[in-house]
Amino acid sequence: MDEEIKKMLVHVLEGQEEIKIQVKNEISKVNDEISKVNDEISKVHNDISKLGATIDGELIPKQQALFDGYKLNTERLTEINDNISELRVDVNNLSIKALKSENKIIELDRKIAR
Repeated sequence: MDEEIKKMLVHVLEGQEEIKIQVKNEISKVNDEISKVNDEISKVHNDISKLGATIDGELIPKQQALFDGYKLNTERLTEINDNISELRVDVNNLSIKALKSENKIIELDRKIAR
């Protein structure tokens, strides 16, 4: 009976060793996967840093330049509209002067005709 218990114990211990080896292999695989995930996280972090630098270095100045151009165009359009308004006033004044001159010509023509 002792011999049989010994064999069973040896068999259990051998089974435990196999399980121990399998667990170590699985842990090793998990550690490898964790390393790969950490590498990917590092790559993503680097990409995000590059994007942040691109935004700060390129896009923000371009946005500011576009805004400045828009602002300048708006100011210029306002000036042009003001000039057009002044020209309209001048054209109206000239029209009035032309009508007055025309009336004077008609009056002079009437005086000459008498």
